[in-house]
Amino acid sequence: MLHRELVPARKKNSRRLMVMLHGLGDSIEGYRWLPEALDLPWLNFLLVNAPDEYFGGYSWFDYPDNVAPGILRSRQLLFDLLDDLQANDFPADQITLGGFSQGCLITIDVGLRYPHRLAGLSASAAGFLKLKICSRSFHPSPDNNACSPRMAISMP
Repeated sequence: MLHRELVPARKKNSRRLMVMLHGLGDSIEGYRWLPEALDLPWLNFLLVNAPDEYFGGYSWFDYPDNVAPGILRSRQLLFDLLDDLQANDFPADQITLGGFSQGCLITIDVGLRYPHRLAGLSASAAGFLKLKICSRSFHPSPDNNACSPRMAISMP
């Protein structure tokens, strides 16, 4: 389970949620300023720590070695987190997933693969992205052909 902290919206009963994923070596501490700075009274914020300790902070996956096992583990942990949020009255279509650096890469990976459509993705400062155009969408439709193709992270 990922360590996380909810910063509730000032507007009561808001179901809108921004889940923030930090970069390599950072933690939720690096995003404590964000809710106040954005000043969006209708938006809840969930600050999330990556699973692995990394020089006083945390990491979503091992870098620069074999990134695949960590990405796969972090993806599943975040899928579980998103499922838990839905079970606790935060609908997927009201959740925006955001991240910086390593958190950006995980945001894109999870956002394109999660089986429920999210409200949006906010990803910035990815150091590297090996992208390819996929022939099929990641949209969770039964026939998997409901949307035009999207880009996805190419895994080794």
